[in-house]
Amino acid sequence: MAVQTQTETSRVNPIEEEEETVASRKTRKAAKKKPAKPMRPWQVVLGIVGCAAALFLGRYLRYDTTLFMEHRTLNGYLPVEEYMLNYSDTKEPTQNVRSFHLNRYSVYDVNSGYETSRGISVGDSWDSFVEAYGDMTMDYAYTTRYREDGSIDWDYDSPYFRGTYTVREFDEKFVKTGEIDPVKDGIEVDFRVETDGMKIFYSNDEQNNYYHSYTNSHLSYPNTRDIYLDFTFAPESDTGRPGLTLKYISQSSYR
Repeated sequence: MAVQTQTETSRVNPIEEEEETVASRKTRKAAKKKPAKPMRPWQVVLGIVGCAAALFLGRYLRYDTTLFMEHRTLNGYLPVEEYMLNYSDTKEPTQNVRSFHLNRYSVYDVNSGYETSRGISVGDSWDSFVEAYGDMTMDYAYTTRYREDGSIDWDYDSPYFRGTYTVREFDEKFVKTGEIDPVKDGIEVDFRVETDGMKIFYSNDEQNNYYHSYTNSHLSYPNTRDIYLDFTFAPESDTGRPGLTLKYISQSSYR
């Protein structure tokens, strides 16, 4: 009796078949992938210029603007926002203290149309100034002696006052005691704040601590900016009320 032999067809695992198909597809793609082209000279130059521009812009925004200056005050010191004068009619600030560019130097005298954030303007008395800024610490003050004809006596050795005086302390110690004669002597009072573009330094201690910590870790001094608000008073005897009258207000910014 003849025996019929049946050959069994080998079975293929569909999962294995799919894996082989994917692997072969990747192999073909890898074989077809072209090597990366080298950068052309103009691309290299463009990259260098872009990096330099980004570095310059970052340094400019950090040190040459006040856009990112912190919002902070220190008790007994004039807030940095108050260094900017206001328009007398609208009471709006002439510029934002946090900006791309602060005015370097601006002086305002009679009929200027500007006043401080505390309402002091040219023509106001010394007493009004003391009332408005009495608790604020000055950076310095110095006097100017005037002759009877209103001219400055340049031969007079004008005293210079620097220290941690508030305006009221200065008034009580030097003006009310007669050491500064409001009939003969003019007074200039200066407020100052320092910034590195981000941090604000109000007091001498804050400034000295910052310089000390900076120079300990760098080979140079920090790149900082001083912001000033100055008041210049002069004797005014022709108004019928002898005493000091505000002649000029100036706001300034120096590196």
